[in-house]
Parts: sequence; C-alpha cells; structure tokens
Amino acid sequence: TAAIAAYTSAGATPDDAAFLVSLNMDKSLQGDHMRGVGRIAGNVLAARAGKLDVHPALKVTRESPSFSLIDCEANASGPLACKLGMELAIKKARATGIAFSGVRAQAQLLTRFLQLATAADMVGIVFNQSFPTVAPTGGAGPMLGNQPLAIGVPTSRHDPVLLCVAMMLAARV
Repeated sequence: TAAIAAYTSAGATPDDAAFLVSLNMDKSLQGDHMRGVGRIAGNVLAARAGKLDVHPALKVTRESPSFSLIDCEANASGPLACKLGMELAIKKARATGIAFSGVRAQAQLLTRFLQLATAADMVGIVFNQSFPTVAPTGGAGPMLGNQPLAIGVPTSRHDPVLLCVAMMLAARV
C-alpha cells in the first residue's frame, strides 16, 4: 500500500512498515480515527525529518530465561521496540511457560501486541506508561495518566478475546 511505501521510504523495513500501518488501521477500524490512519502522514514526516526513528537500534539490556528488558533511543519508534518485547516474551514463554518483557518506550496502541500473543496461542497482558493528561478532582492541571491495560486470550475456534481499556473516564481529554 501507499502507507507502507511511505514508511519504507522514510527508513523502515517492509515488515516494520506493515506493522506500523497495521497499528493505525486497527484504530481506524475501531472507530478511533484520531489515532488511526490520519496519524500515518505525520509519523512519516517526523521520520523523514529525523524526529522519529522507524529503524531504531534496539538493545536487550537485561535478560533471563523468562525476562527481557529492551532499551532504545529517545526518538525510536516505541511500537517497534514494544513489538520486539512481545516477540521475545512469546519466544521465552514457549521455552519456560511464562515470560515478561519490559520496554523503555511507549507502545501507544496496545491491541496489535495482544494479537501477536494470541496468534501464538498465548495469553497476552500489556500495560503502557502514560503521560499526565488528566487533572484529579479539584486539581490545577494534569497529574494523572490513563494507564492503559490490555488483555488478550486465544480461543480454539473463534476470534480471540481482546480487552483494551483506559483507566480514566476517557483515553485522552
């Protein structure tokens, strides 16, 4: 598609470009156009300007049989770092039964990471850090984030069960 070609022209690999586009497509299909395909052009422009690295150098800084910690530069694409985190968790869980990954980046949109886990026939649980966007009752300004949480459960004969929620009244205000 044109969006994948745009990401690859900005430095992403074809697989990473397809993954990034799929994140925004999922949100648009859910009716969230603000974080859907309308965001692709801005991301590609940011990548071309060097503000967003769509081919980031990702480092596993800690590792055990059931854990990995991934670090990246500040301008790295958070979703690509988180994709590596989920892929490592899946690989390690196959070997040990359960695994965790910590990623020092923001996933942004969580549903796609659940789909990676459920496609591997695994339960996925994803938390995401959140920037302060919500003022507490009586507060003068934003102090709380929405702390998104997502859980995916595979099923044998049906689509997986996916739950993605914000811990505030709205995902962003």
